Order: sequence, then structure tokens, then C-alpha cells
Amino acid sequence: MFSNDIGITIVVTTLLILLLVAVVIITVFVSNKRHVQQEMKMAQLLLDYEKDLRQV
Repeated sequence: MFSNDIGITIVVTTLLILLLVAVVIITVFVSNKRHVQQEMKMAQLLLDYEKDLRQV
């Protein structure tokens, strides 16, 4: 009975740790994607600005 409780505790703890790791990894990927999108937006704005300067 006691060893069964330890086994369940180990399994639940392992699953929680894996869930936490998955959340961290997903957060990093989402943050990186947003950063890349922001960089692309800034580059496009710079190109548009330079294009407008050449037209004047």
C-alpha cells in the first residue's frame, strides 16, 4: 500500500514537471515568433520610410 502511494506520487510529480517544461518551451517559441514578426514589421516600416524619402 505504501509503495503504491510512492509510485503514484512519482508519476504525478513527473507529469507535472513535464507539463511545466512543455509550457516553458511553448512560451519560448511563441515569444520568439512574436519577436521575429516585430522585427519584420520594423524592417518593412524602414523600407517604406526610405521609399517615401526617395519619392520626395
